[in-house]
Amino acid sequence: MPETYTRIAELAREAKTLGDSVALPAPAASSLPNGRPTHHYTWRTAGDHRVRNAHAALNGRVFSWANPSEHGHPGSEPNCRCWPEPYYGDPAVPDAMLRLMPERRVNTDPAVLWASIETLKRPDGSLAASSVVMNDGTVIDSTFVGSTTTTQVKSPVGGAVRIENRNGISTTYAGDDPMALLQTNWGAAGPTVTRTRRRLAFLMDDPLELDRHFDPIDTEISPNPIFDPNPIGSLFSLDAPGGPGAIGAAVLLLYLMRQAEPAIMGAGERDAAYIAFRAWTSGTDPNGKVIPVPVAVGSVTEEQARQSCPLLPEVQSWTDKAALTLAMEQPGLSSQNRGIKLHAIVKGEVDARKRDFPFLYRGVSAEYSISALGDPGRYGDIDTRRLDVIERMPPEEPAVLCDYEVKTGGAQLGGRQLADYVARLAASYPGATIFIFQIKPTYRPPR
Repeated sequence: MPETYTRIAELAREAKTLGDSVALPAPAASSLPNGRPTHHYTWRTAGDHRVRNAHAALNGRVFSWANPSEHGHPGSEPNCRCWPEPYYGDPAVPDAMLRLMPERRVNTDPAVLWASIETLKRPDGSLAASSVVMNDGTVIDSTFVGSTTTTQVKSPVGGAVRIENRNGISTTYAGDDPMALLQTNWGAAGPTVTRTRRRLAFLMDDPLELDRHFDPIDTEISPNPIFDPNPIGSLFSLDAPGGPGAIGAAVLLLYLMRQAEPAIMGAGERDAAYIAFRAWTSGTDPNGKVIPVPVAVGSVTEEQARQSCPLLPEVQSWTDKAALTLAMEQPGLSSQNRGIKLHAIVKGEVDARKRDFPFLYRGVSAEYSISALGDPGRYGDIDTRRLDVIERMPPEEPAVLCDYEVKTGGAQLGGRQLADYVARLAASYPGATIFIFQIKPTYRPPR
């Protein structure tokens, strides 16, 4: 009890100091926010017992950005943990009555992910459908109707993964098979697996092998046979319908496209793209390692990020501030030196917060070195990787882990690097949901 009271006193003192020094976020705008792809949204809540009754009654209802409810927009009232989910089109006007406007873009730069993009948009500018052809021939087809979005990733060799988001629940299928492989729901702790289908015999040579991988009354996979346990091998390989790594490949590709072309994927310019993994504890690979399984991909608003990764806005703000400072004070830096100095500034911001508010930021680490076995190490040690900013929620026994990777210039978080980071974090924090965010400065220095 004395230790508990001491922690409460520390938290109260730090919160008072923090409140005096940091401006609170402004209420949500009463009109269409900059970068939003729609004129309407569906009200979503965290879905737990802490949601106030008035907001729980709004869950699932559709509102116009220009005409909010009496409680304002989601996230605008104190301690509100709700967020707006884009609603495509007008609930009063069906798409059949609209004249959809086609548009086509072609790219010839091999450094860009995609080769062509075709879209259909409504008169209000909201996206109805899109088709993206990647440089390797992979096709991403998406439809956006109301609160439902459906995306299918089709490999040029025949593999396909379909992800349907309906009423806040994401369901993943292998190709055209009607049987769901994975179902996730975004709740108070971010996306969590709520249901999986046991019958996956079509993915395995011997259906009796299912008993080794599934518990009839368990919703967790142990381990999941549709994912390659080798994080550096073919975890991201869309090589066959529902085959090893197919979902990993689709999720990674959608994550990269949400960063490169957020509007085409139905995201707002200010939304942050994420990819989330679950480090299953109910089974390991043949080498005894915990298997990280991709369970969700998408974009989150600032209100939504507060549910699971509250440091996201701060990391983005520190990155933007560092980019602007370097552009003003050292404009002649090379891209490599600019990246080194920018990371140093972000680390300095984290260190300053940990020094001034040690209790509030006790679960945050900058320049975090981790070994292949998941053990903390020193940067430069053999077989270690340095992660930019790590946030553990809660700090003591984290159920959620957020990794913010700061990139500058044309640098991107590739598949092999992502798989390596996730495998190390899964070994260090078995059972946790792992979010990966790529943070880039919104400020671009003039050339």
